[in-house]
Amino acid sequence: NFFRSEIALYLKAYFTGDNNDYKKEWDKVSHITRDEEHIYTKIMTYFQERLSAPEAGFYVRREGQRLKRVCSTHSYPENFSDQMSYLDESHHLGTNVYQRTSASGDHPVHHVYILLGSADDLLGVCWLKLRNSPTNINPASLALCQTVSTEFAIRLREIEHQQTIKRQEKMSGFNKVVTFLAHDLKNIAAQQKLALANFSKYRENPEFLEDFNETLVHSTQRLEKLISQFRAQSPNSCNETVTVKSLEKRLKQKIRMLDAKVNFHFECADDLRSEIPSDVLIIIENLLKNALEASDEDQSVDLVVNIEDRFIVKVIDQGKGISEEFIENGLFEPFSSKNENGLGIGLFHVKSIVDNLRGDIEVVSEIGQGSTFSVSIPL
Repeated sequence: NFFRSEIALYLKAYFTGDNNDYKKEWDKVSHITRDEEHIYTKIMTYFQERLSAPEAGFYVRREGQRLKRVCSTHSYPENFSDQMSYLDESHHLGTNVYQRTSASGDHPVHHVYILLGSADDLLGVCWLKLRNSPTNINPASLALCQTVSTEFAIRLREIEHQQTIKRQEKMSGFNKVVTFLAHDLKNIAAQQKLALANFSKYRENPEFLEDFNETLVHSTQRLEKLISQFRAQSPNSCNETVTVKSLEKRLKQKIRMLDAKVNFHFECADDLRSEIPSDVLIIIENLLKNALEASDEDQSVDLVVNIEDRFIVKVIDQGKGISEEFIENGLFEPFSSKNENGLGIGLFHVKSIVDNLRGDIEVVSEIGQGSTFSVSIPL
């Protein structure tokens, strides 16, 4: 069938007077591959229009992870079918266009999966739901999709390499920031050391005492500023734990200190004796801080903590919202922030802690409607 499709495409392109249309298709492909920001949506739309599919979804795999949805025409879950899992785990696929028919009530549902990359190096999959059986599709259209998918796969691989380089550059920048931080701390320490060294000698001198007090106030303010920027965003984590009771108490104290509209809900199994990793406090502080910054003063934020066999926290705001493109490509990257006053390290640190604790983090957001961050960590 594949060989017949290739012949049909060749005859259509070169012997039926359709050369201009064929060239136009490749112009479209070239245009799509030049647009990195919206490339996933444009690839999906291209295949959808080419095969006249009413529904479509695009799934990608980054750094060896499972296939996850990045865009779709309908609100399907991230991993909506067993078939996607099959494609993700398969190592014996012989073609990059895979067809399947499933039952839905009294009518069969026809699917086409267009694979980008080889079975051993699968970059992404475009899923299409067809109106009619795949056998009714023009073979030239299927063959063109097969050929075009190779071009798209090459471009996706280039983008993946570029993103890896960008991450390495960002981490290099992170190291520079840490160097500047160490320099500031060294200066503050030297200032305090000098003041303390002179204290015993000049402590009866009123002018010295006044200078000494100003030095302490100034250095403390500088430390507080540095701590507010970096303490909760440090890439290091610890193995300390807290009791459930202590965790609830500290969260209530934190919310009172914020003096903001935070609705706090805390639920825990009655017989739970497990201690909680203290790093969850850093996770909650960062998520809560971001939610409040994204919200207007009159908007409230919900903090929901549920502890049973897993530690689950949800932070829900009604703020600005986050675009799907940024969630997929920048939200958890270091130095990637939509906040003009932010450093872009907080969520990177949150993701690092969650990964270190073998947990999961999910984000659901809509521009202008708010965001929900959900973290689940095994106990």
